[in-house]
Amino acid sequence: MNAFFQKVDHKPDSKILKFIRVFMVIGMTFFLFMAIFNHLDLYYVMWVFLFVAVLSLVDIVVSLINKADKKVVLLEIGYALIWIFILLLYVLI
Repeated sequence: MNAFFQKVDHKPDSKILKFIRVFMVIGMTFFLFMAIFNHLDLYYVMWVFLFVAVLSLVDIVVSLINKADKKVVLLEIGYALIWIFILLLYVLI
């Protein structure tokens, strides 16, 4: 059974980080709907990518505050770098 479930020591986020997450998810949803209503306007999709990249950076800060394992921090840094790379490709093309 341990092959599928892993014990995770997750500490709860602070209130301000929860507010930032909720604000970012609402913003991503708004820009996604705006992109759909404007016939997939790429300007709004860029903002969705930007918000996802910022959320990944917030995840890095949270894992550093919670003193997470080094593997977890490196994995989240990798995810953030991927989103930032996608955003830069999207903006430059």
